[in-house]
Amino acid sequence: MATGNGPILNGDMTRAAMVCRVRDQLIAGATRGDITEYAADQGWSIGLTDLSGLVNEARSEIASYVKEDRNTEFALAAERLSGLYRSCMYDNKGKPLPRAKQDRRAAFNVLREINELYGLHAPKKFDVAASPFRAHSTDELKRELERALSLVNHSLTEGSGAFALPAAEVAGG
Repeated sequence: MATGNGPILNGDMTRAAMVCRVRDQLIAGATRGDITEYAADQGWSIGLTDLSGLVNEARSEIASYVKEDRNTEFALAAERLSGLYRSCMYDNKGKPLPRAKQDRRAAFNVLREINELYGLHAPKKFDVAASPFRAHSTDELKRELERALSLVNHSLTEGSGAFALPAAEVAGG
């Protein structure tokens, strides 16, 4: 039984080939138990420590492939969006289109997508300090409600006309 990260020879099976098979099993959705059974079925005479090492190496390979694929897809998406922007603003020779022929709205939307792709997009913030509304304390709210109630009461008793209240027959009273 071999240990460490050196080659494990099992007939013509090398460690790299074993990692490849384990990687395929992981991609297919196998668990560690499934891989242990697979190793036994294949006649690999290795211990659990070595098998764990194979699984870890296979996961590292998968992670590096995923990272490479992600980087490739990112580059492709960025290039596609750049091509869309160029087609909105430039002719086939790279010269700027006349203003009348430029699709500035589409170009702006493409630029927004490019910024989002690169992580430059930040959501709009609501500036509370610039808002026409201000925060009121509980006491301030209470005083304002009392003033409003007083105004309504005064209007009803004095008939000042500050409020146009419906007649009793309209209000159902």
